[in-house]
Amino acid sequence: VFRRDPPEHRPLGQKWIMYETEPPTKLWGPHLDYESDIWRAFNMTMTYTSDSTIPNNIYSQKCILNPDWISTNENFAKGKRKDVAWFVSNCETPSQREVYVKELQRHIDVDVFGSCGDIDQCPRGSSPDSCIAKTINEYKFYLSFENSLCEEYYTEKLVRTLWSNVIPIVMGLNDYSTILPPGSFIDVRNFSSPQRLAEFLREVSEDDEQYNSFIE
Repeated sequence: VFRRDPPEHRPLGQKWIMYETEPPTKLWGPHLDYESDIWRAFNMTMTYTSDSTIPNNIYSQKCILNPDWISTNENFAKGKRKDVAWFVSNCETPSQREVYVKELQRHIDVDVFGSCGDIDQCPRGSSPDSCIAKTINEYKFYLSFENSLCEEYYTEKLVRTLWSNVIPIVMGLNDYSTILPPGSFIDVRNFSSPQRLAEFLREVSEDDEQYNSFIE
């Protein structure tokens, strides 16, 4: 609807829904005036936020804790020799995650995959999700950094860690404890600087018991 002028009148009895899965940072811009009449034409909203008329986070998950799934005898850190992985294709973002990562790399090894990094992407013809899942299991930590710091906004960057034995490091404006079990992730907001985060990651990396507690 943004690529063409909307109809002058909404048919009687018809509902118009504003549907969007992207954050406001991709919507608001010189091409889109917030005061435009187009916004007044909608009756309902359908976005990733919980205050939408129809909440619709396409990445929402329901995690059910089943004790039978937990193998307390497994050492998830065993065989992992690499520190932090990051898959990224958007190199300049409103969240400035790339700036944070650049500083983090001064204190701990961060391998950057994708068009913003220096490591080859998944082989042509392979499934990106399966390739990423296999690759990040070689690492102890994975950066689940969102491109925009918007309330309740999160994407596959976080969800893909649910099927991997890796600790997600999150950057966003979410209460992540409503998405993942508390104690299963690391939030950059809990650290005063990338250096402090790196120090904590090294501490966890060197303590298998502490590392396994996150994964379990």
